[in-house]
Amino acid sequence: MRAYHRLTEGERRHLSDEVCYALANDPNTFGLGERLKEFTRSLVERRPVTALGQKCGMDREDDIAVDLLGNVMTCQNTGAKGAHKIGHVEAFEEIALDTATHFAFRPECMA
Repeated sequence: MRAYHRLTEGERRHLSDEVCYALANDPNTFGLGERLKEFTRSLVERRPVTALGQKCGMDREDDIAVDLLGNVMTCQNTGAKGAHKIGHVEAFEEIALDTATHFAFRPECMA
């Protein structure tokens, strides 16, 4: 089992200062520049929470996860076993992602 080190208050403050300094000097540090712009844009445009998709994009109609056998699955990280298999490329028109629930419609996520 791996032992974890809890940061002291001084270490947390130092880390926070370093991250803020890096972001102030290069907004693309840590690959966050575009995400920060998109977040700011969502606030300015007052986009509703329902406009947010899944982070991985698997809820988009132009994204698909397929294994080497042609099995289509709900997620690129799960494999096509059990409920994660939602079809096969040979029956493309029958593929349907009907197991996803947006977090805006999950009471435990909106609390």
